[in-house]
Amino acid sequence: MTNSTHAGPAAPPKPRVPQTVPSTADRAALGAVWALPLLAVVLKVAVPGWVLLFLVIGSPIVLALLVSGLVTFTSTFRRRSRVRAAHGQVPPLYRALAWAWGGAWVLAAFVVADAGDIGPMRSPLTVVTGLGEPDWYPAFQGLVLSLCITVVIAAPVVTWIARARTPAIARTT
Repeated sequence: MTNSTHAGPAAPPKPRVPQTVPSTADRAALGAVWALPLLAVVLKVAVPGWVLLFLVIGSPIVLALLVSGLVTFTSTFRRRSRVRAAHGQVPPLYRALAWAWGGAWVLAAFVVADAGDIGPMRSPLTVVTGLGEPDWYPAFQGLVLSLCITVVIAAPVVTWIARARTPAIARTT
């Protein structure tokens, strides 16, 4: 008689999401998610002023928005993501949201005018175009900044909701 430590049927194997290869568009969108916010930082540092100081002071909020987008989009575009497994590839909606999110960071940094203690308000946009300090610029800047903040907050939320609504994956071993 043999002594067996097996106490019942074998446990089913742990389900794994099948690995698929990201497309070039997926890689480009993921690259945009990481590179465009860095470009925004470079643009903001190129024309420094008090807004840059505000961003440093408000960095926990800015970092929370940045990290939420990076985590959401990186987990969506990874090889074993639930979205990729359910659809065979990442749908274009996610790529569009990733590009919009990254572009919103750059647009905000490009448009927000800033100044130090002396001198006119300047933004990368006014420096590149040579506009100076037009009267209509504060209203334009407010509108663009409102849209950018909305996109920076909404794009990861919409992505997260769409991912949560992705149908359950057929489990394979």
